[in-house]
Parts: sequence; C-alpha cells; structure tokens
Amino acid sequence: MADNQDYSHKKLNTHIAKLHEIENLLPAYAVDFIYYKASSCKLSTMARYAADILEFFIYLHDYHYPFNQYEIVSIPIEAFDHFPSSLFQSYKKHLESGLRADGTPLKNSETTIKSRIIPIKAFFSYELSRGHIGTVPVFNTKRNELEKAEERKCLSPEEISVLLHAVDIYSQTRGFSSKTKYRDKSIIMLLLHVGMKVSELAALNIDDVDFENSSVCVLRKDGTVSFLYFNNDVKEVLLQYILLERPVYLIDDERALFLSNQKKRMQGISIHEMIKRYGKIALPHCKNLTASMLRRTYGTRLYSITQDADIVSRVLGVKINTIKNYMKTNENDLTHIGNLNVYED
Repeated sequence: MADNQDYSHKKLNTHIAKLHEIENLLPAYAVDFIYYKASSCKLSTMARYAADILEFFIYLHDYHYPFNQYEIVSIPIEAFDHFPSSLFQSYKKHLESGLRADGTPLKNSETTIKSRIIPIKAFFSYELSRGHIGTVPVFNTKRNELEKAEERKCLSPEEISVLLHAVDIYSQTRGFSSKTKYRDKSIIMLLLHVGMKVSELAALNIDDVDFENSSVCVLRKDGTVSFLYFNNDVKEVLLQYILLERPVYLIDDERALFLSNQKKRMQGISIHEMIKRYGKIALPHCKNLTASMLRRTYGTRLYSITQDADIVSRVLGVKINTIKNYMKTNENDLTHIGNLNVYED
C-alpha cells in the first residue's frame, strides 16, 4: 500500500511539474482554458490536454502566418480571427506524417490523431463561448449556435452564503485546511466580489494590494494593467489572511500574495481544485463548481445593478460584445417594458 501511495504521489508531482512547465510557454488565454478543464477531468487528462495544446501552438508558430510573427507565449487571441478551416486540416495531416522538433517522424495512428484533436476542438469551443473569437473553424459554427448548447450557471445569494459558510465549517473538520481558511475565503471572495480570473489571482503579489484605496493591481492577458476595487468584507478577510496565515507559509522575500502549503506561489491548478473541493461539500447539486461560475455570478450581478456594459467590460477585462453573456431578461422585465412610453421625456 505504501509503495502504491509513493508511486501515485510521484506520478501526481510529475503531472503538476509538467503543467507548470507548459503554463510558462503558452499564452494566458490558453492557460485559462487548461485551468477550466480542471473542473471536469483528472490531473493526468489536464496534462495531456496541455501537451496537445502546446504542440498545436508550436505547429502554428513554426508553419503559419501570422502566428510565426510572435513568440508562442505572446500570440494574441486576435490571430485566430481569420483562422481558415484548411489550416486545421493541414494540422491533422501534420499529425499523420509530420516531423517532431527533433526531426523524427510522428507516425500517429488514426486513433491517436482523433484523441489529440479533441483538446484542440475543446480549446476553440471554450474561446468561442467566451466571445474571444467569432467562429470555430473546427466545427464551422457560429457563436450563438454554441451558446445555445451551453447552460450558463450563476449562484444565487443563498448559494453564495452556503459556500462561504462551508469554508469555515470545513476548516474545523479537516486538519491542514484550518491553516488556510482565510486564504481560501479570500480567493473565493475575490472571484465573487471583484470578478478576477484565476490566472490573474495566481499572479498577484503582496504589493499589488492597496488597502488604503481598497484595490488590487491586476495584469491583464493583453499586458495592460487594471485597478480593481473591493468592498469592506473582502478587505477584512484579506487582512486576516495576510496578518494571520500568510506569515506561516512565507519563506525569505517571497512576493506572491497567495501561498500554497508547499510555501510557494499558489498555482491556478491548485485554486481550481480548491474551489471544486468546497463546491462538492457546499453545493453538490452544482456538479462541478468552477472559478468561471463564480466570476460569471459577479459579472451578471454587476450588470443587473449598473445596466452598464462598458463598466462590466472594463472590470472583467473582456470585450464589450461578450457582455451579452451576463445579461439576463425575465418575463417581469418584458411586462414592465410593455408599459413604458419610450417617447416621453
């Protein structure tokens, strides 16, 4: 039993190391996709997805314009706006009879090619559903067709309360988690009250937090910097984490805001796993609680209060045409509109 546990532990560490290595080579939006898969697959599957996505980007960079004009990590999402379906077919041929980086032939079987295409299709589907691209050459479909198939889930105020309460309860019933209660709660509240992406959360440093102005400095995927503001509830939990928990895990001059049990910067994969763990305890009916679900909840609530698509766009760091995903209309809204005279001052 001990040998099996040691083997599993080594295998797990190998997958994590591989994911971290690939994460540093891919653009931020591709990394976000890999983190997204954490909610629905095993770590080994995530590692395979990440490797297949990286190989796809290497192929684009080596053989096709405009991808060859950038370093792989800097390829903008806009480069896919004019992605022809023929290019995707050429990638399949490359998998059939192309060469690896070291010059050796690939010689993939038909079954292997199909399995390696699945992550690419999932990647395009993910980017399309979030409004980052306008068409999917893999499926030759439009965004609105895909959106009909994807149920967008937001949490209710009651579910949010249950989730946050679960962090307190879980910390009292599980050993090591009692030392990360405020860290975990800070992360969840930043997603729910600020709408940050997991990659942005993981990249935060301690000096990015300004308690005087109740703000965090966030580096967006396009390289721009945004200041996002939080309320007193978030401020209180963040202070508790920084004063009470973070020093326990701090080594030397580590600048990362959120530290893992290994006393290193907490990675996006770990954040996703943590959220999924609390989701299973507090909201089992949600199947897989994801960071995207928390962020979507914030975006939807923010739009319902402000009715300002520009504000939501700037806060979430998304394109203005993506904001329609956060707009909800119910029958009461339509009834109210029927009673309006739009020509009255």
